[in-house]
Amino acid sequence: MSKNINESGKVITVDIERQMEGAAQLSLFRERVEFIGGDSVSEKVIRRIADRVKGARAVVILDSDHHKQHVLN
Repeated sequence: MSKNINESGKVITVDIERQMEGAAQLSLFRERVEFIGGDSVSEKVIRRIADRVKGARAVVILDSDHHKQHVLN
């Protein structure tokens, strides 16, 4: 692995529906990606993300409702 890669780093992905079956077969995906199910603007999901990253830099992919008002929230 490259010395420029944070070996303990993870990507957090948030979605209403779990659609990871194919990707979950890949060991790198299982090691590096954490799925959080739920609405990306809900207090519960936001708390889970905040607890997980504890103020550190993080990559979080928010893939939920794509309607204008939800995205603005």
